[in-house]
Amino acid sequence: MEINSKKRNLIILRCGKNSLHKKWININANFDLFLLPYENFIAKTEKNCTLFPLMPGQKWPVISKFIKENIDLVSNYDFIMLPDDDLLITTLKLNKLFDQLNIDKPALSQPSLSYKSYYSHFITVKFPGLYARETSFVEIMTPIFHIEALTSLLWTFSLNSSGWGLEPLWFKVINSTKFSKCKSKLIIYDNISLTHTRKVGGQNRGIGINEKGPDFERNQLLKKWNLRLIFKIYRVKINSNIIKNKIWVRETDPEFLNILFKTYSSFKYIMNKEKILYSSQRHIKFEFNKLISPKTKINFLLKKLKFFTIGLIRNFKNIFRI
Repeated sequence: MEINSKKRNLIILRCGKNSLHKKWININANFDLFLLPYENFIAKTEKNCTLFPLMPGQKWPVISKFIKENIDLVSNYDFIMLPDDDLLITTLKLNKLFDQLNIDKPALSQPSLSYKSYYSHFITVKFPGLYARETSFVEIMTPIFHIEALTSLLWTFSLNSSGWGLEPLWFKVINSTKFSKCKSKLIIYDNISLTHTRKVGGQNRGIGINEKGPDFERNQLLKKWNLRLIFKIYRVKINSNIIKNKIWVRETDPEFLNILFKTYSSFKYIMNKEKILYSSQRHIKFEFNKLISPKTKINFLLKKLKFFTIGLIRNFKNIFRI
């Protein structure tokens, strides 16, 4: 299929009749939207997007087949987003997200989830006060691939039907691959969030009656590729109105943990003011602890011990002089 478009950003959506994509798109969008339906649509009601024929099957195998058959078309875009159809976000936010992607150029990324979202992994929830985080994890719910990364990861899309377990494999492949056009690896954007409106596991997306459950598929995939789910934060950027002036703070930098501690305090405040679905302060504290590597915690404690020791020595010297 030939599509004449000068836009460099693309959303490919596996969708049903209750899809929320009509809230994403208008004539001012800086992205194209391709619809791959698993239920019949009334074509004339679909505006500002391209509707493809009905396709049976689950999200990831169908998208894999579509991209392989239309690789010349898809390769015209720099960033390709592959979201679920139950996500609530505006055109304005999506435009801003793609603008940021074209500046930061991550291999793989996603917007964060709002506090009203149903979520599976705390690392994907919006972190207050931050612009973005470089992490070990981007979820299959709404990943955005740089075209270089998409080309390198396309073979993984058909490894199982549900897509469960793909995230640690993506992390492994991206970490071992050098991309000429990407400036960073896995990014979660905190300054732009969307809302996941359905309970986790509530999507249909063309599930066949004879297909095995997602838990089974995830465990099989992790075992086959010797993988485990890792949820770590390696760098952060503080939110600012000037995108180009933002600087990454690495986990080895002294201020890294201080920034996360402030974020944790903000989370506690939010918990008191606004309900976060499936969360409690105890849960947030536990999840935060998992996001920081043991090495970073040890280095932080050693620095604290060093400052304490220096202060103690100074006090002894003062006493000795007296």
